[in-house]
Amino acid sequence: MELAEKEGFSDKEKLTAEQSLEHLENHQMADFPVGTKFEYSNTGYFLLSLVAEKVSGKSLREFSKKRIFEPLKMNDTTIVDSYPTNIPVARGYSKMEQGAYGIYESPWEHTGDGAVHTTVEDLVKWRQNFVTGTVGGKELVKKMGEIGPKTTPTGENIIDNEDYAFGLSFGEDFDSHYLEHSGGWAGYQSQFIHFPGERLTIVVLSNYEESEPTIYANKIAEIVLGKSAKK
Repeated sequence: MELAEKEGFSDKEKLTAEQSLEHLENHQMADFPVGTKFEYSNTGYFLLSLVAEKVSGKSLREFSKKRIFEPLKMNDTTIVDSYPTNIPVARGYSKMEQGAYGIYESPWEHTGDGAVHTTVEDLVKWRQNFVTGTVGGKELVKKMGEIGPKTTPTGENIIDNEDYAFGLSFGEDFDSHYLEHSGGWAGYQSQFIHFPGERLTIVVLSNYEESEPTIYANKIAEIVLGKSAKK
């Protein structure tokens, strides 16, 4: 996203995967040496989606429908990878000038790091895969909940890698351990929390840019678990 912004693209302009690959190719300077620090980046997930498309011969939208969403019966989940789209999705909104509300959506055509449109009910079905391992198998599901390396091969600490696993964050609060991930992009906000020990999953989705789903999710957890958050 930062590279696109440097090239003069706004989130309201169409941006293709090919254009982002060109931005990456033209940017050859690393922020820090590999394996010395952790920093969340959408780029890795975007590149991984291209690998999946190359290997499968299908778009990530087609591949994920066949290999992930259909096996989990997530019938109301899809990836929007081209604009304009005729797929029925909730429109994203933001507060505009003079306090009015207007549609706020981005036509960026990336997959892997976002573009998934889903429902609360379908995300609960996705959570159930942490128990069944229907997609990926139980070893992969277990791996998703493990925090990445904290030290370099030479024994030095990897900076900032405290709680991030594989596409999920590991948390500890409400006297419990949990997995969670928030999300937000151009008119949409979300929060997913899964408490394995309590068999509790909380999903909050919003199509308003300034909503705060994490606050709502934590309040729900406090009510259901009967415990207050310490953080």
